[in-house]
Amino acid sequence: MNFQDLRTKILKYPIFTDDDVLKWFTEEKLPSLQVQLSRWVEKKMLIRLRKGVYLLAEGEIRDRFVIAPLLYKPSYISLETALNSFGIIPDIPEAITCVAINKTSQFKTKFGFFIYRQIKKELFFGYDKVSRTPFSYFIARPEKAVLDYLYLKSRGIYPKSLWEIRFAIDKNFNWKRFSDYAGYFKNSKKLIKKFIEIYKK
Repeated sequence: MNFQDLRTKILKYPIFTDDDVLKWFTEEKLPSLQVQLSRWVEKKMLIRLRKGVYLLAEGEIRDRFVIAPLLYKPSYISLETALNSFGIIPDIPEAITCVAINKTSQFKTKFGFFIYRQIKKELFFGYDKVSRTPFSYFIARPEKAVLDYLYLKSRGIYPKSLWEIRFAIDKNFNWKRFSDYAGYFKNSKKLIKKFIEIYKK
């Protein structure tokens, strides 16, 4: 496999993994492939986003959110990033924040900082798929993003007082869905109750 062979494969799908390359070029072996990819990174033909995940240097990424599920699986965008995206909090987070069922991790890339916070497997739900051809990503529904935040707050992840955050809950917020989802967050009942008292009109 030479670089032109790889480039032809990935022009329309510029983010890829070494596993993808092994599927495309079955004659390749992982050790030698990794050496090749590293050389192309050094020559700035590829960009390494994390171990085993690469971007074609000439590739165009219009929405940074598509990178999130490729860096760490399974995961979905939530917390401050989703809350800001839905207009629930005004502050634009410095990092793209996600939740995952695996251990908390973070990655620094040329497209920004990505943080993945761990939640219990049974709380990994309440998100939608967004397509950005040829990619896609998952993002929490507004109600679930709030609950994910309250859950992590109850576990001491966020030292700042919850009530210092300016939440803007409008008429589109689905309180029925919030209540249904909240039933799964048994360890966050106090914060959830307080949130409802303040914001449910």
